[in-house]
Formats: sequence, C-alpha cells, structure tokens
Amino acid sequence: MSTQIDNFLRKSNVVVTEVMYMTHDERKTCLHLTDGRKVETFHPLKRVIEAFPVGNFEVINKGIAIAPCFVERAQYNVFRMKDGVEFHGRARKKKDELGSQVLMNGKRGLEWAQFSILDNLPIAFCIIELVVDENKHGIDFIFRYCNKEMEVLEGKPISEMINKSFYEIFKDGDQKWLVIYADVAVNGVTKVIEDYSPEIGAKLKIYCYQPKPNFCACALTVI
Repeated sequence: MSTQIDNFLRKSNVVVTEVMYMTHDERKTCLHLTDGRKVETFHPLKRVIEAFPVGNFEVINKGIAIAPCFVERAQYNVFRMKDGVEFHGRARKKKDELGSQVLMNGKRGLEWAQFSILDNLPIAFCIIELVVDENKHGIDFIFRYCNKEMEVLEGKPISEMINKSFYEIFKDGDQKWLVIYADVAVNGVTKVIEDYSPEIGAKLKIYCYQPKPNFCACALTVI
C-alpha cells in the first residue's frame, strides 16, 4: 500500500469492510461507506483499489468499483447496492447469445467430455454458465459440470446440481457471487478469490477462469 493512500485512508477512518463502492469522475475518487459517509480523494480509482486486498472490489464499468458483498440484487447488467444505489455494468450478451444448452437431463454433453479426467480430482471443480433467468429479471449461473468432490463441498449430489441454478439450489444465496463470476465469464479475466461462503458455512479459496465465452470454471478449496 502506498504511503500517501495509506495515510489518506487512516486519516479518513476508512476501513475496507465499510466501503460499499467507489466512483470516479474527471477529478476525484469517491468512497461510499456503510455509515453514509462519502470520502473524496484526488488519488486515481485504480490506485485506491490497489491499496486494498486483492478481490475486495470488482470494476464493473469505467469509473465504478463495487464490493460484491454489498450487492443486494443483480439484474442483467444492473447492480443494485444495499443502500439502493444502482450501477450499470459492462454490456452483456442477450440470453440467446449466451451459449448452447450442452447438458440435458442430468447427463454430460460431449462438449464437457474433456473434463471427465477431473471427475476424481480431490479438489472441488465445476463449470457454470452465465444466463438470464426465464423471467428476464437478472443474471444467474447454472452448473454445467461438477466433479465428485463438489458433492462433498456443497453437501448435495451432483444430480441435484447439474442443470440447476445456483439460486434454485441455495434459495438465499449471496448475490456477490454473480458479480465475480460474471466478470470472468464475460470478460475472460482470471481470478483468485478468498471469501466466506454463507451457503456452506466456510471460507473458500476459489480459482476462476473462462473455459469459453460466458462460462466460468472454478476450483474450490476450504481454507
């Protein structure tokens, strides 16, 4: 962390867990905190983000960085924060452009046959597809491949996960996962995430990459 930004954050009493999102206009970067404060600085947004631990913020559009844990709802490319503020993310593709349905009736399609070598990998591994739900209300992700260790991690049989929406399996699933996985699936970035999963009650380290456009592959370990 640079000394200048470190001093700025300390003097402004800014703690990373209290920053919901950051915005940048032509001159200033503005940090919006959970207590309603708005802290401004002339430091560039990129430098302020770099001052915090990796993975705490997602840049969803130019001049906008959000903390996934404070996302209340994600609708297509619109992210509603817990204070009611909405941001538009990068343009995402329509449902009919998001990839073919390669897994049907719980059976693996030929497209994922190459991943069968990971069936017995002693690390949980899955591939998810980014989609818009049938009511066109928002981004969701659907399990397209799960190895056997995913059953152990999630505590559910593979048959109950394949072709199922994450938010169908976990009714109260955290919206933060949408933000992270959407960035990987759409923009092709790679990520290493360390975060608490309320769905399974454990902290996870997740390695993510894009196996093909609009898909995200994840290797997950409990830490």
